[in-house]
Amino acid sequence: MNLKIQPAVTSFMFFLFLLQGCGKKNNHVDYNLVRITGHEFKYEMPDTIPAGYNLVRLVNTGTLWHEALIFKFSNDTFTLKEYIDSVNKGIDFPSFSTDVGGPGMTVPKDSDEVVMDLSPGKYGIVCTIDNHLMAGMSKEFYVIKKENTVSVKPPKEDLTLILSDTGFSFTRPASYGNNLVKVINNGEQYHEVDFIKLNEGNTKEDYIKWINSRAGLPPCTAVGGTLDFISGNEVWLPLNLSKGNYVLSCLVPDVHTGKSHLNMGIIGEFTIK
Repeated sequence: MNLKIQPAVTSFMFFLFLLQGCGKKNNHVDYNLVRITGHEFKYEMPDTIPAGYNLVRLVNTGTLWHEALIFKFSNDTFTLKEYIDSVNKGIDFPSFSTDVGGPGMTVPKDSDEVVMDLSPGKYGIVCTIDNHLMAGMSKEFYVIKKENTVSVKPPKEDLTLILSDTGFSFTRPASYGNNLVKVINNGEQYHEVDFIKLNEGNTKEDYIKWINSRAGLPPCTAVGGTLDFISGNEVWLPLNLSKGNYVLSCLVPDVHTGKSHLNMGIIGEFTIK
């Protein structure tokens, strides 16, 4: 997606952004940190990370919106080039890989975090916004088993968000401030969720129109989320929610129609007062 950007921050503010890891506010998630730095158009991250529960943080240092879809190859013989070749052929979900989530749409000079339980194996990471993948925004890495380095215990969530083939449902309403949201995919297809905060005076219809056309300035900002993952899996999102109106967005293409789930009417709404 070729998204309009917000005004650049000053050099001093950008320095603070780097020092603070994008000013993430949530301190109650204590897992091994995997820092992914997103540039135009490449990722910087470790070549190997430990298996188990990791806090995966995408730090967007660029001027465009970025994201970080993480997928696992079915075995170590497959390559990132084969994955990219499949995408070029119009195959959204190559048969030799499984999407496992990852930090969702992240605005410039901000970050997005996801807690993920990663099993050992060969993985890839790509940015699926607009042509960023074809511009070089991709990387292979390995998840390896290391004793006593990563927690084997899942996080303790504040609430759960259930994704399905027809919509979104919370086990209880999200609240002002810090929320650790467990996200479960109960659908038969891949699903994702981006938490989109609407600008004052804008509506979900404004968001849908803009995300499909990218014409003009965005009527919203992305404040957290996860990219798509397979049915039956789960991830956790550390979110800090301020007062305002939000939509829940899934842009994954439907396997039957090819339309995004958003354009098939799968959208959520909630308000933080």
